[in-house]
Amino acid sequence: MRTLFRPQPPPPAGTTSEALEVSHVALGHPSSRTGEILLAVHDLDFTVARGEFVVIVGPSGCGKTTLLEALAGLVPVHDGTIRLAGRELRGPGTDRSLVFQNASLYPWRDVVANVEFGLQAQRRLDAAGKARAREMIRLVGLEKAERKFPHELSGGMKQRVNLARALVTDPSVLLLDEPFGALDAQTREVMQNELVRVWQAEGAAVRRTAVFVTHDVGEAVFLADRILVFSPSPATIRADIRVDAPRPRAPEWKRSPEFTAIGDRVLAGLAAS
Repeated sequence: MRTLFRPQPPPPAGTTSEALEVSHVALGHPSSRTGEILLAVHDLDFTVARGEFVVIVGPSGCGKTTLLEALAGLVPVHDGTIRLAGRELRGPGTDRSLVFQNASLYPWRDVVANVEFGLQAQRRLDAAGKARAREMIRLVGLEKAERKFPHELSGGMKQRVNLARALVTDPSVLLLDEPFGALDAQTREVMQNELVRVWQAEGAAVRRTAVFVTHDVGEAVFLADRILVFSPSPATIRADIRVDAPRPRAPEWKRSPEFTAIGDRVLAGLAAS
């Protein structure tokens, strides 16, 4: 099994049209009893174009989070390769940011200090870095709350901070692991709209690649350019469904026949034996 190496610098820009190339990848964990590798995903093979928004859906425990952690460089690849802009990933890098369901904000830091943390850890918290942190806070709509502490924020506001913190280091790939799963239905819908707004804000020429994991089929259809449907563990890809609806997508689109038809295709993929 491969081992992890020290963090990598970003790959050179413009080397390939695929931001991510996942080639016949198997991921797993050793059994504590036998030491045998228990596969979480098996023979995953897909690419993600630069600026594409890909959503992964699948049953609980099928390896979705394990894949995101591998894309982030946090777990080793058992077999196959993962490449970013043509270069094999062997560890974490500043070119990727991972957003979890739990915002995990530092309770002793206010909004500004939490957003600045990634830049501080990378020793990039100069005047330009501080200005960028405030730009990201404005982008997620928290400029009036920048001196509040986490205990003073709602769940949706905490996830806005989480998103700003992920974006402030300027990653080329944004990895999101059910970031709205703990929110109530109304706040979740607001945050779906906000995520798409923020993702599109910088324009198509510099738009980040996004890989988003969810259990919510409606959320997947609303957010995605493509939906990858995973089988039960060890996961393989059951369906690769393109969502061709133009952006921006109004909330009313969720009640359209087209939206329902795409959702039915996802559900059929999930139900396949």
